Amino acid sequence: QRGPSRAVSAKQLNDLRTGFHDFLQSRTAYYLDTNIIRPITFAHQLSYAELAGPQQVLYFISHFWGTAFAEFVAAVVNHAQSSEGYAWESAAYWICFLSNNQWQLADELGGQNWQGSSFYLALSSQTCRATCMVLDAKALPLTRAWCLFEVLQTYRLS
Repeated sequence: QRGPSRAVSAKQLNDLRTGFHDFLQSRTAYYLDTNIIRPITFAHQLSYAELAGPQQVLYFISHFWGTAFAEFVAAVVNHAQSSEGYAWESAAYWICFLSNNQWQLADELGGQNWQGSSFYLALSSQTCRATCMVLDAKALPLTRAWCLFEVLQTYRLS
């Protein structure tokens, strides 16, 4: 099911980084999506979250795909550890390139109804505690339309 039931745990995210560390180096989600996520999800046409074992969202991640994946994961893990303590590995995050089915993007975006998008469904879920924005030194997420949409919806929902 689209939306809040397709989060990944901090452990799953960290395992993905660790498993492909030598291959990824300083590459970004743009590279990860095309060269790792899509190839491993191709056979079943599912999201990465569905293959890894989907979790119920606790935190929604807003971010720029151009951030180095290792830095992105380090920021999420840091948040998980500071907010969940010893249970940090089970903190579940909705992350668009892992939670959305990249093979069904039109459906994920809700067609003509943004309130039916996976993004909005996860953000507005009863289990979503907060939105976490992963910022880089230039605050590039604040230049992205989708990130601004996520900030606006977070504000409107609070």
